Amino acid sequence: MLDILSQDHTVVAAVLRQFCVFSPDLGAPEDAGDPVRLKKLEHLRILASVDPAWLYPIIQHATKLNTLELGGSYSRPGSGPTRDPIKYFEPATLPTTIRTVGMHQFRWSNKLSYHTPYTGRPFLEWVAKFPVVPETIACYPQHFEAAGETVLALVRMEGVKTIFQDCLRGPLRDEALQEAERRGVVIHHTTKPYRPSPAFPWPNGE
Repeated sequence: MLDILSQDHTVVAAVLRQFCVFSPDLGAPEDAGDPVRLKKLEHLRILASVDPAWLYPIIQHATKLNTLELGGSYSRPGSGPTRDPIKYFEPATLPTTIRTVGMHQFRWSNKLSYHTPYTGRPFLEWVAKFPVVPETIACYPQHFEAAGETVLALVRMEGVKTIFQDCLRGPLRDEALQEAERRGVVIHHTTKPYRPSPAFPWPNGE
């Protein structure tokens, strides 16, 4: 299990150095430091928005990965264009053992509406691309006005059974809970750093 809750990039890099060989300037890792060890990794959660290239050597070798939770789009001064993890990690290229996915502190500009400036739609589209839709979703968008609609859409997505979130409010919360009860989906309202880890279910019910 690799569960990094810190938002400090220095801390994240220090932890990832145990698994990857970084270039001296903390650019993209040059290689996985211990591929044999990484093959046993089943749970990867990183709350900070980090360069997706940092995670590639880990995910590449984690063939038994069950849980993948990432921070939102990565952008730092002088680092070039923003790197979006959902564009970097296409579901078809990820381990087929993944049953739990999540994203933290995400939002995208909503080009389809003048009234709602932000949306979580790209995250929904990313989840739907998995060959087998993950049963458990951690959905922690930034608290923009329409954030809760992302959770409601996940409730209505075939294959989703459990959702961890902290953004449902007011009438939308009531609607989501009613829809979840009708569909047999469990919604947990919980603050992200304290959610029990690792997440379930495990592959093959183990």
